[in-house]
Amino acid sequence: MREETAARVIAAHPDVVAFTSYSNTHRWAVDVARAVKRECEAPIVFGGPHVSAVPERGILEPSIDAVVEGEGEGALLDPLECTEKRGFGRTDISNCTFKGDPRPVRNRVRPLLSDLDTLPQTPVAARIWGLQNYRSCLSRQNRITQATISRSSIEVVKTACSCWRERHEALMKVCLIRPPTLMSGSSATDTLPPPLNLAYLAGALRKAGHEPFIVDAVGESPSNFVPLGNSRSLRGLSFDQIVARIPEDTALIGVTCMFSAEWVPIRALLAKIREAFPGRVIVGGGEHFTAAAELSLEQSPALSACALGEGEETLVELANALKEGRELGTVAGLVIRENGRTVRTGKRSRIKNVDDLARPAWDLVPLRNYFDNGMSYGVNRGRSIPMLASRGCPYQCTFCSSPLMWTTRWIARSPGEVADEIEEYVRRYDVRNVDFFDLTAIIRRDWVIQFCKELVRRGIRLTWQLPSGTRSEAIDAEVSRWLYRAGCRNLALAPESGSERILKKTKKRVKIANLLRTTRDAVREGLNVKLNIIVGFPDETHSDIWKTFWMMLRLSFHGAHDVMVGSFAPYPGTELYDRLVDEGRITHSDEYFNKLTYLDLGGAVSYSDHVSSALLRVYIWFGFALFYGSNYLFRPHRVFLTARNILTKRHESRGEMALASLIERWRFALFGSRPALRPWR
Repeated sequence: MREETAARVIAAHPDVVAFTSYSNTHRWAVDVARAVKRECEAPIVFGGPHVSAVPERGILEPSIDAVVEGEGEGALLDPLECTEKRGFGRTDISNCTFKGDPRPVRNRVRPLLSDLDTLPQTPVAARIWGLQNYRSCLSRQNRITQATISRSSIEVVKTACSCWRERHEALMKVCLIRPPTLMSGSSATDTLPPPLNLAYLAGALRKAGHEPFIVDAVGESPSNFVPLGNSRSLRGLSFDQIVARIPEDTALIGVTCMFSAEWVPIRALLAKIREAFPGRVIVGGGEHFTAAAELSLEQSPALSACALGEGEETLVELANALKEGRELGTVAGLVIRENGRTVRTGKRSRIKNVDDLARPAWDLVPLRNYFDNGMSYGVNRGRSIPMLASRGCPYQCTFCSSPLMWTTRWIARSPGEVADEIEEYVRRYDVRNVDFFDLTAIIRRDWVIQFCKELVRRGIRLTWQLPSGTRSEAIDAEVSRWLYRAGCRNLALAPESGSERILKKTKKRVKIANLLRTTRDAVREGLNVKLNIIVGFPDETHSDIWKTFWMMLRLSFHGAHDVMVGSFAPYPGTELYDRLVDEGRITHSDEYFNKLTYLDLGGAVSYSDHVSSALLRVYIWFGFALFYGSNYLFRPHRVFLTARNILTKRHESRGEMALASLIERWRFALFGSRPALRPWR
């Protein structure tokens, strides 16, 4: 019934869609509105007794643009003075609550109608469907309600729709695409977070007066797997489905590629997009395009440009340039084609005042799908959303592309601003957990303590995690105590190696003594500690790997709960990558890109002259067995805790999640049954 109703509304090509809402039908109406919103760009208005009681709560639903309080005839028929950037934003309509930044905006109160005889004669059904398709009204043939509306009302509706359409068409439409993600049968994990990068870009575009649209291939179809062979598959929408979702009047199309391991399928997707949109500007952004911009333009004729580094300011200026008819070369921070060669348009400075950035536009992302299916970056602790508290990293590790992508400047947001954003997500999305995506979240001891105290002072009750890996130098017993008190439950430390020689060669600047102390203090305070380890570095010997294993054993004794042992992957934009290219050990073939993923345990490739690829895989599996075997030996009670958590699906660590995922894969291989993921509605 919901699907049929939504289809009838969409088929009418409405200019405005209005729903009436009673408590017993509100959820039904919201489901219909969501389905309509995915296919229809008309603003959606809710009215009725249910939303009139608490309009601010109603506006938190992403599919609703405005809520009408009380009598709705006059409010809905006001001409829309489209003065705000989003078109159907803060207008001068009485009795309405609109989406605002950061809070809902409530307009002036409208007095009660005094002369009911002047109202147009419209049946109840017409109010349910709202002011759809004034062309039908003019011909007195409303295809859904078969209603007639007086001439005066028709003219007002026509004026309102015309005003909204003019403003809507003046916006620069930008479609941002998250491609399907590459999955391997032997990868260590298969959970995926919402696209924080695209949400930030969309927020910046919206703030600048443009109209963003996100096609999240993973979030819209997480249960779809397209096999590629060699136990690999693409998870998410097919290429044809992605192209079909791109609005036809889009002027600018942005495609993200964070990991170069996904470049080969993304290149194929770009070709599909170019075939369907031959005259549009297609720009690539993210870690891969920043590190390998010239190579990407060379290998993909479909690309118009690559954006370097932080994308918010670059993408906004690019949209402005297209709107004004300027050339791409006038926009700093791009790599473009010019006279048969690639040209960099000029360096763009880092964003310094990160507190002024627009909040991520999560209303454009199918968050419910991520919530319902437990899809996140960290441990699944309930409805999770990703966030950034800082940008950049001050270190220069030779295997990391951060210095090229972000430079070596670490910029933190104010603790109060981060807490404000968390409060908004708790209120708007009922979030229970936050995953911080910071490259290195804990640099300054005073900052993290101030942030924890702010969360405690406000009484914000939720868990949060640092799953990306952070430094251990600023974390002592006091910091660990504040972390736990403020809700932090999972902490990832990234020593990478236990060999002083390799740490020095890779410029890691880790002191193992500090790492041991931090692990001991964090575990004592109740934090779940995970270790990120890399083996197979160039020049790494068997002795170096055994020193890493010895460090892992000591950390296991001190209470670390979890470990990820991955193989070194020479990603573009890193110092070690440049060295291997100079030595002729890397050629930019599809085979090189397909072997890049460091989480593909069965396909690990060694770049060390001392360790073969086959032996490296043995070392990786031995490292897992050594850590978890010793962990359960030192603390036998953890065996029972792990079994309980897997059975109850209340995981405490990434290791438990990986083991549960492995069990599900075995079940699927043996019996052909896999729990179905719930589609987003």
